[in-house]
Amino acid sequence: MLKNLFALGVLGLSFVSLPSQAMDFRPGGSAFACRDPQACKAWIMADGEITPDSPKAFAKYLQANPHAPKLVRFNSPGGDLGAGLTLGLILREMGFSTEAMECASACTYAFLGGIERRLAGPESKIGVHRFYRANAALEPDARHYRGQDLDDTQQIMAGLMLYVMDMGVDLHLIALTAEAGPGEMRWLTEAEAIELKAVFEPYKWLPWTLEGDFQNDRLLAVSTTQSGSQSMQIGCSDQGVYLVLTDDEAEPAWFEQCSNFGKYHPVLGLRSPMSSTQIRSWHDSGSVVLFALPEGRLDLTIPPALFADTSVYPMACIDIDNRYKGTTERLRALAQVVLSSCPSPAE
Repeated sequence: MLKNLFALGVLGLSFVSLPSQAMDFRPGGSAFACRDPQACKAWIMADGEITPDSPKAFAKYLQANPHAPKLVRFNSPGGDLGAGLTLGLILREMGFSTEAMECASACTYAFLGGIERRLAGPESKIGVHRFYRANAALEPDARHYRGQDLDDTQQIMAGLMLYVMDMGVDLHLIALTAEAGPGEMRWLTEAEAIELKAVFEPYKWLPWTLEGDFQNDRLLAVSTTQSGSQSMQIGCSDQGVYLVLTDDEAEPAWFEQCSNFGKYHPVLGLRSPMSSTQIRSWHDSGSVVLFALPEGRLDLTIPPALFADTSVYPMACIDIDNRYKGTTERLRALAQVVLSSCPSPAE
């Protein structure tokens, strides 16, 4: 389908943008290690308007810098649609991640090529709007319509939808492009970007939600990572309160060996006995770990950071990537709802 896009002359489709120099690629950030890897990380800075030559310029940069970091940070008003798509495909094929400062229209499609996609800071944003032919924008009232145009437009839109799907992004993003004309911009809120997976961090924990059987007061507070491969659940049974961690990617053997050290797991300010920890296989290649929580007040102001305490676990069992460091967003309110529905010891 993407080959068909180029055959239809998608390179002639553009987005309205402020006058800007053609995109250039240069080193960004710091190549030196330091105490704060977020502040000192390195990236490739992609700055300026996307032109038909931008994919070649990127390839040339990589050839001259074979050890460049696998992260591209975009600051671009947009430009040529076909070149934006090509950049995105190159980034995905080569396993790059992307960040956005201010990334609009054609830049957004390039940004979507990243394996992981983040906003570079609190003021960063990404925007979309409808595509158009450049000559039509110069003379918006002139007659440019041909009989073939309707068919071409449908094929181009189908190709963009396929591209967005292949990038793992919700198709509603394409629907939002219709809300802004060529001279306008539909800026995504951070919440929208995360919900649509335009911004995508596989191990970012999403706000807690409430699930379960409301009629019978069997409720769960649940949080998952954005990829859905990890989840946490806080609930209760006749035996007491528990926290469950599921991971579709980690084998049970790792959790089993890490449960052989010490006497307890620190969970939300309580000490869950290792003797009560249950570990099972999950979805063929993953694991489920149940932590039984003793009586006591849960500390719901801290994230449930599992396998993170160096005073309890050896380094081989420390979650150095923070994959099991959950979020506190909505944790306190929803966990309290769950705990209030738990049966009392006398029941």
